[in-house]
Amino acid sequence: SGDDDDGDNGDENEFHDEAHDDMFRLTRRQIESNDLDLVKINVCSNGLHAGYCHFPPDDDWEREGRSVGQNTHIKELGVSNLETRAAAQRGTGTNRRVLRKNLESSFAPGLAHNRSIKKLGFGDCELFHGEIFRTLKPFFKNNSELECLEFVECTMLDNFHSLRMALAEFNSLKEFIFSCEVDRG
Repeated sequence: SGDDDDGDNGDENEFHDEAHDDMFRLTRRQIESNDLDLVKINVCSNGLHAGYCHFPPDDDWEREGRSVGQNTHIKELGVSNLETRAAAQRGTGTNRRVLRKNLESSFAPGLAHNRSIKKLGFGDCELFHGEIFRTLKPFFKNNSELECLEFVECTMLDNFHSLRMALAEFNSLKEFIFSCEVDRG
């Protein structure tokens, strides 16, 4: 009909629609209101096919990070591929600079204030030079609840110094999973 915003003609895998936006707004309200029932959440832009994945309804990754950081009931957090809505809709992917900004500069600083998360997992993330570890150092140091840290299908440049420094901050870590590609070039 030509009325579709992205020209996709209603593909069932379409990322953006009113039903998803309503879910995203509801989940944001649950995070921000410290809802007792919200104990596990996946924050990402590319996982709708793999189960529910929360995506900021307005691309405000900084607000999402602050909200998660202030929440006292979330016990398990998964983070992957923090694209912008437009790139996720197009299926073109967000460039590395924007992905890094969304994760390291926007989302992670707020997350660093959380003290309730027991399991933190990163999947399909560009870890670059490990800046994420420096950004989350207060989280690692001050969250005595964190027992499991997981990195799966992430890409990292060969710089493990910041990872070693972050791991040294833990008092409570019982499990560390690192299954990532390391770019040595």
